[in-house]
Amino acid sequence: MPIKALLFDSGFCLQNDPLIFNKTVNYIAKWLQKQDAIKSAKAFKETFFRVDSSVHSEQCWSHIFAEPIVINAVFEELNITKVLTKQLIREWRKYQKTLFKPNPRFRAALKWAKAKALKTAIASNDRAERLHAIVDVHRVRELLDAIVVSEEVRVEKPDLRFFEIVLERLQVKGNEAIMFGDNPISDGACKELGIKFVQVTKYKPPYTIELGKEYEPDFVINEVNKKNVRAVVKAFSE
Repeated sequence: MPIKALLFDSGFCLQNDPLIFNKTVNYIAKWLQKQDAIKSAKAFKETFFRVDSSVHSEQCWSHIFAEPIVINAVFEELNITKVLTKQLIREWRKYQKTLFKPNPRFRAALKWAKAKALKTAIASNDRAERLHAIVDVHRVRELLDAIVVSEEVRVEKPDLRFFEIVLERLQVKGNEAIMFGDNPISDGACKELGIKFVQVTKYKPPYTIELGKEYEPDFVINEVNKKNVRAVVKAFSE
């Protein structure tokens, strides 16, 4: 069966989210100190990472982008009262978006795919605000046939309904598509629908959030670029 569509995760796949995540948490810890809301930046960061890594909830669309369920728990544990949760979330998200940088290698890969008449999509567990900001910074919106983000469709990977939505929007079958992603649980679940799973290993999440079965990748690449994407498509087309 010929390959007709390429699906790409965003977080930890198309940009250096570990660095972005850590820079954001460090910034927010200092910001809270300036508001006289905490005494110890170290205590805040330790508490945040511990709480964030323990939350497995459908209310948590993006652990990187400050989720109310996480921030509320941290505020309660540290007795933070001098700023509101919504104030911190607004500051967090405003600052983090300044850290997004264009990825010309991803754009080149998409341009190659479009030249080969392949359909393309972003398929990501994320907040819509964050995902669309990433798409715009990378300047790839016009190169995508679909953008499917969990907050908008109200279901997230590894739920197979998420992948079914992507396939329906692209009008392709599972065995005609390839999923590029870092996570063997959330992205790897695509294999249940016949989609090939290519694991992207360049950026490592600080901890695993998803619960479920881990899937072996059909192919492994270091990063998404034209050379690697072309090699993957060729391998699955032979």
